[in-house]
Amino acid sequence: MKAVILILISIICMGCTPVLDHTTIKELAREIDPYDGIDRVEATLIAQDFIIRRSLYDRLASLEPYRTTRRSVWYHGGQARVYGVPPANPEGVEVRRTWTLLFKDKRHTVMRLFPVAPFHVVVDEDSGEILNWGMKTLKFDRNDHSAMEVYE
Repeated sequence: MKAVILILISIICMGCTPVLDHTTIKELAREIDPYDGIDRVEATLIAQDFIIRRSLYDRLASLEPYRTTRRSVWYHGGQARVYGVPPANPEGVEVRRTWTLLFKDKRHTVMRLFPVAPFHVVVDEDSGEILNWGMKTLKFDRNDHSAMEVYE
């Protein structure tokens, strides 16, 4: 019986999750300082501010991303490399860290639950700059040489 009550309470609370309004998102995004790097919350605010400024929010089911991934890619001589252990001599090695935020697009989501082709925004972790955005396919890229952390 306790389990049923806890499930009902959690379902009710999930519907009551506060969502920031557009003005608050814009104000908070202006206050982000990229000097110390961009964390997941700051990347979310930057992506949401970008979507609002471009008037793309009408095409999305929600301004809350359903998945966020942090990706690190090492480049040596312009080529993506895979390192099990970071190199002892980092000379000539460039690390690119990004946040990819996936949003449910209204046109490309089945039954408002399953995104077939999500809308994505890629934010540079070091500068806070928007590197890429648009519709993304969910297929796996064999040439992807990166370390990735997924946040649901």
